[in-house]
Amino acid sequence: MDEFLFKFLKITGIFISIISIVFILNFLAIKWIYFPEFEGSNIILGDSHAKLGIKPGLLSSRTQNLAQSGEPIKISFYKLKEVIRHKKIDTVYFNLSPHNISSFNDLKLKNERWSKEMFRRYYSFIFSNKMEITMMEFLAGKITIFKNMCLFPKIKHNNFFGGFEES
Repeated sequence: MDEFLFKFLKITGIFISIISIVFILNFLAIKWIYFPEFEGSNIILGDSHAKLGIKPGLLSSRTQNLAQSGEPIKISFYKLKEVIRHKKIDTVYFNLSPHNISSFNDLKLKNERWSKEMFRRYYSFIFSNKMEITMMEFLAGKITIFKNMCLFPKIKHNNFFGGFEES
């Protein structure tokens, strides 16, 4: 029994050590290299209407579309704060529609169905101290955060940037 317990504790300790090392590496990657470079001083923020409804050829080449499908206003706000922290921005175009200010958008970080995708995109905001979330929102996205921060070492943590797409 003592030998089994010793082996179990040894394997558990190794597993926890590996998870801790991966978490530290991912945390450092978010702190130092997660912000992508882009040219231009104009940005577009919003949801799929901004992502799919704007023709890139009609805008200046100095415009970067950062919109993503289903993006809540809260996320756009923190994204804007982060972009301004790294880059001088002249103009911000923001897509605002009636559905953006409905109570449905409040559920996207709390509801289990929606939170998985939202946290997959935006977990790096949480760990770079850029986004404040409630405990309920954190609990809804805990599995996604754990997978991205503790199980898989990776360099690219900037899933929160969108881009132009032709519809």
